[in-house]
Amino acid sequence: MWLKIKEKLIIIHYACTDVTKSPVIITSISIKNYATGQAFSFSFDEYGDEKTLLSEFVKRMKEYQNYAIITWNQKSSTYGIQHIQRRCKELDVIEDFPIKMEQLVDLDGIYTDKYGRNYVKDPKLRYLAELNSITLKNFVDGVDEIFLFEKKEYKKIENSTNRKVSVIADFLTSSF
Repeated sequence: MWLKIKEKLIIIHYACTDVTKSPVIITSISIKNYATGQAFSFSFDEYGDEKTLLSEFVKRMKEYQNYAIITWNQKSSTYGIQHIQRRCKELDVIEDFPIKMEQLVDLDGIYTDKYGRNYVKDPKLRYLAELNSITLKNFVDGVDEIFLFEKKEYKKIENSTNRKVSVIADFLTSSF
């Protein structure tokens, strides 16, 4: 089904600081256009602060208002697109957030509905990639991205979010 609309499909993944401590700072966002394979990154490595990172992300997302957006386990208000929206509001980045909730498709949720809650062990994204022989070069588990941010290793976080959108794209190609 998704491959039929691949020209109108993007994948988003992001990294942030510890979700149990406020504020939860967005540290890197990656977008991948599924049809072209073109990826865009928004990270502390390039922009130096969260407000600029989010401003540039929002500018780019205005191009994708008519696209379906594939995410991985980003459906909660604690960790999801809703959190990016909240941070944009808190930092006065934009009045009108360019992503609508009806655009979002949670691939992990689709797999859970199809194969059951325990279809693969946690962290699911990593283990599902391993099971499908998808490269994990530069992939860092979310909990470790928190520590990388504390050590100011921003490029490693950016590389990880880029790898994750590529892994999700590989899942799409092999699943549908």
